[in-house]
Amino acid sequence: MAYQLRERAPQTLANMQNIVVSVEANLIAKRNKARAERRTTFKEEPLAIEQKLDAIINSMHSLGETMLKHLHLVSQPRTLIST
Repeated sequence: MAYQLRERAPQTLANMQNIVVSVEANLIAKRNKARAERRTTFKEEPLAIEQKLDAIINSMHSLGETMLKHLHLVSQPRTLIST
């Protein structure tokens, strides 16, 4: 901002204040535009990490169900055949 003030060489304090306000407004507008672009690109494309995470969660869920079935079979009482 200081560079742009020196470059324009304002004659009065009022001109300097106007320049500062316009420069600051431009900087804020550029920052908001960059943030908006970053948000839209982030939301537009599905992330590969989300797909991988879903696959891992599904695998863990099916593994848990398999383990529960196995534990259920193991925990059933066994009958001994007496002779």
